[in-house]
Amino acid sequence: MSKDYSQELLDTLREISELFFEHYSSPYNAIIAFTNEKPVKPLIELEAAFVHLVSAVKALSQVDNSEEALERFENNLKRFKGHVERMLLDLYKLAYIEIISLLKRRLEELKGDLYEKEFVGYLELLDTAVSRFYSVRQREINTVGISKGEVLNLYRKGLDELVKKYKEIR
Repeated sequence: MSKDYSQELLDTLREISELFFEHYSSPYNAIIAFTNEKPVKPLIELEAAFVHLVSAVKALSQVDNSEEALERFENNLKRFKGHVERMLLDLYKLAYIEIISLLKRRLEELKGDLYEKEFVGYLELLDTAVSRFYSVRQREINTVGISKGEVLNLYRKGLDELVKKYKEIR
């Protein structure tokens, strides 16, 4: 076989590394900050990604001798990438859900003082968070399998703005 499959693995690792470092810390840190707990579902996706990466590397050592190994390599590489993308999308969605839950709790705590500046700020931020989450989620649904990078960027931009506004209110 003439194709350099180790280069394909390296290219995929570079692509996923860039995606991971660009999108992992913002939602992960937001979830930790708002819940004080590690998010379980995204960590399960990360574990699954690692299993597929190890399987791809194992199959790579046999690619030159077996068409079946080539198929396993390519399939596991594709699944590795898919699990990392799924993990990142899950992190963003969980971060939005946690922010929305926190804002609802804060509004409940402040409901006796309906005209307080903080109450109005939280109410406006809750409205922004829900509408932004709904809008990006609809975009994600409409572009399934087409444009995960665009959706990840929309989630990140919105989350960063929400966290910034939340810090300004507090």
